[in-house]
Amino acid sequence: MELPNRDLIVDTFIRIRDLNLDAYISQLRSELIPEIRQLQSEGKIIWYGFLIHDHTNLGGRVPSTDQNPYIHIRLSLPEGADIDQFIHQLPSHFQQPTQSSLSPIGGIEASILNDQNWLYAWKVHGEASEWILRMVESHAHQANIPIQHIIQFMHYITNPLTIGHKCLFIPHGFMSF
Repeated sequence: MELPNRDLIVDTFIRIRDLNLDAYISQLRSELIPEIRQLQSEGKIIWYGFLIHDHTNLGGRVPSTDQNPYIHIRLSLPEGADIDQFIHQLPSHFQQPTQSSLSPIGGIEASILNDQNWLYAWKVHGEASEWILRMVESHAHQANIPIQHIIQFMHYITNPLTIGHKCLFIPHGFMSF
């Protein structure tokens, strides 16, 4: 994944219908993964990232009374792309796409990143987003992915960083990874 182009960013979102893990993964499979893979295969994006956010992170595009969670998606286009044309080609479930730019990520000290460039933090975020999609894609399309699988895959990230067996998942009791 490339460094995102901070000035060729499209910001959009998808309302999450159900935060139940199986329902959410099903929504990723049907509404996000196919669209991201198509945009990648057509060379229309060089980077993407997504997080779950509420109305406070969507730039006033949903009312403050809206309590729904959203898949907040940022897409970076290649140099020379026509951003307006790109926005018009997005699927209708990518809600209210708008041109945006990236700012430094809070909590990340840019002075210790390569070239003191905070875009490397966004690149890592994009790679984490790609990891999530690849983890989902590694399971049979209709299979429910047990939380134990997800925790084991997360162990493969935390362990080589020497923080394995020190991370906890607590919703239904302690599970270390």
